[in-house]
Amino acid sequence: MIFGERLSRKLDKTGITVMGLRYHSEELAVWMNRNGEAELEVAWHPRDIGAILVWIDDKRWVEVPALDPQFHGVAAQTWMIAARHLKSVHPRRKEFDHDTIFAALDAIDARNAEAVALASLLVEDWNEK
Repeated sequence: MIFGERLSRKLDKTGITVMGLRYHSEELAVWMNRNGEAELEVAWHPRDIGAILVWIDDKRWVEVPALDPQFHGVAAQTWMIAARHLKSVHPRRKEFDHDTIFAALDAIDARNAEAVALASLLVEDWNEK
């Protein structure tokens, strides 16, 4: 993540928001209790939006997870496609429930896998399985 994208975000009592996702941790809450709301430097990696790094005390990076742990391993591009799709299908809705969001992400993953198979591309996936 340290080599990923960098930006500044406001920390408030609900955490930090990046690309519409909320991130928070106990360590960040303790820091905010001592220091109050603040603009902090954030680093995130486009290949995994499950956590971000937050620069605190002007001396160290702290990893802060997304509020929903299922975002671990989700690529930013996949998330943005799913978010755009949901907004286009339901233009008046402001928020979506967990199941709807992950159904959209699963549908994108399935389409991507189908496209790779049709193109006869070999993708080496070195996961635990």
